[in-house]
Amino acid sequence: NLYHAVIHKLKEMGIAGVTVIGGIEGYGREKKLHNAKILDLAVSLPVIIEAIDTEANILAVIPAIKEMVNEGLIITTDVQVIKYWKDEA
Repeated sequence: NLYHAVIHKLKEMGIAGVTVIGGIEGYGREKKLHNAKILDLAVSLPVIIEAIDTEANILAVIPAIKEMVNEGLIITTDVQVIKYWKDEA
């Protein structure tokens, strides 16, 4: 899957954190509805890949991701990290 290849590329390029979110319904530029009722789930459902890192690191990986993604939307947005931790239990 493309999302699997993208997440591995981001890991290889040292991005701090990445999450893949599977959508249950959506549409894009052509307004073709994709939802969980369609039989071909693996291909047609929307997917969001969120990558979190510094602006410089995100900008550095964009060319590689643009090469991989032939169809879809690539966006960037500023976020404010309130807390980042790992339990040491």
